[in-house]
Amino acid sequence: MSPAPAPRLLPLIWPLYLELWLGIGVGLVGTALAARQGDAAGGAFAVSHQLAAALFVLFRIIGAGASVVLTQRLGGGQRAQADAVARATLGASTWIGGGTGLGCVLLAGPLLGLLNTPEDVRPLAEPFVRWLGLSLLLDAWNASLAAVLRSHLRSRDTLAVIVAMHGSHLLLCVPLMLGAGPLPPLGLSGFALALLASRVLGVGLDRKSTRLNSSHSQQSRMPSSA
Repeated sequence: MSPAPAPRLLPLIWPLYLELWLGIGVGLVGTALAARQGDAAGGAFAVSHQLAAALFVLFRIIGAGASVVLTQRLGGGQRAQADAVARATLGASTWIGGGTGLGCVLLAGPLLGLLNTPEDVRPLAEPFVRWLGLSLLLDAWNASLAAVLRSHLRSRDTLAVIVAMHGSHLLLCVPLMLGAGPLPPLGLSGFALALLASRVLGVGLDRKSTRLNSSHSQQSRMPSSA
């Protein structure tokens, strides 16, 4: 018997690395644009963005665990159990995303106080944290839906959604933050508005990809006619 071919990890991991660098790139662009508004705006962006990134780790943990369990169920041919895990993951991300987002909206001041945010930065950072809190639920849904797609080996579809989401964010945040034509510069609020719009787009594309994947799976299970 010939030995089994060695598994190829590169096709699986390069979309994850690209997704990571896209997220870092958006953060760098946002920091540069915020710094053009002044030192206080740049500091407010940095502190608020780090806080949101730390909370986003919660959704990553849920997504990683869900991917493992879903892959095991799908590999064992337990489609019904895999669907139940996917629904439970979405439910858990809804509660955690909604809870953390509400916490950011209601407790923006105390959270920034825990981070020792300077007094001259807090007037800009507090409303920005509240804006970011509104997007956490959408981020939680995106992370869970992406985990479901990856467990079905649809990593490229997931990457396409990530690219569209971050690309739309960049296209929107530049005119919203700096102003364009009759549109006045909105500063940090413009970045947050662009973030919300891009996350709504991401959820819509993830849902569409998930429905297409479910439809294809159902067709593959249907017995072929003689």
